Amino acid sequence: DIRGDWKIKKTGIEGLCEAVERIYSMEQNEYEAMRINSRKHIEKKFTSAIMAANYEHVYKQILNQQ
Repeated sequence: DIRGDWKIKKTGIEGLCEAVERIYSMEQNEYEAMRINSRKHIEKKFTSAIMAANYEHVYKQILNQQ
């Protein structure tokens, strides 16, 4: 949806096909809003600092399991 948290409802090829069809059927303004909001979401949630902290957390979990 235009909030930027659009999700594919089904897994596999069927879900991907439905998602592509949904994108192609959007009005131009709806597509633009989704694109802009999706980019904002990614830029907010996946900064280099956040990604580094997440990787560090995963590495620590792996090391603690050994």
